[in-house]
Amino acid sequence: MRDRRDLLLESFVKSNRLALMWGFPFGVGVALFGADLVHFVIGDRWAGAIVLIQAFGLMAAAVLAVRVIEGSGRGPALALAEVALYIAVTAAATILLERALLREVARYLRGGGGRVPASAAT
Repeated sequence: MRDRRDLLLESFVKSNRLALMWGFPFGVGVALFGADLVHFVIGDRWAGAIVLIQAFGLMAAAVLAVRVIEGSGRGPALALAEVALYIAVTAAATILLERALLREVARYLRGGGGRVPASAAT
């Protein structure tokens, strides 16, 4: 494989795309829900790190996006179109597959509280 530069380039591009496909939504999610992550998962004594955690989430998403834009041999317009496609697919899948979850999150954010599923109440 060392002698086949075309195969190495193809593997590199595919691995970057895979990293973007999973890493970009994860970084944005950490940025959006960093406060909830601290309060509900790692504990309130980490409350001072919320802004830092959110900043790291945004930086991870930005670094992955820039890495794909710079590492692709296609140019910025096509690379940005690919990033936009990943974002659109992630948003569409979330809306289509997680409607109930999104309704609960919206209810919680409006201050109405969420309902506890029957299995978690016992």
